[in-house]
Amino acid sequence: MAIFQNDADHLGTFERFGYLADRNAQSRQVWVTLIEEGVRTGVLRADLDVTLTYRFIRDTVWVAVRWYRPGGGLSHTDVADQYVRILLDGISNA
Repeated sequence: MAIFQNDADHLGTFERFGYLADRNAQSRQVWVTLIEEGVRTGVLRADLDVTLTYRFIRDTVWVAVRWYRPGGGLSHTDVADQYVRILLDGISNA
């Protein structure tokens, strides 16, 4: 993920890596479709901005490659569990 974040634009100029933009668009579409379906079915709030929600989730996950280190204080499962709790339950004690 770090390589993609840093170098996708440059690598995409080479025919060999032309698939990167397509895969990124496909990944985005999967997320957007899931969020839209959640809104449509009432599982997610009707007032969500789908694009902003997608970007928030994507960027939250993507930034972890900058600081997460396997073998550190948190396992990848610990991080995933905390992220999901924050997203679904919020951070307020109320």
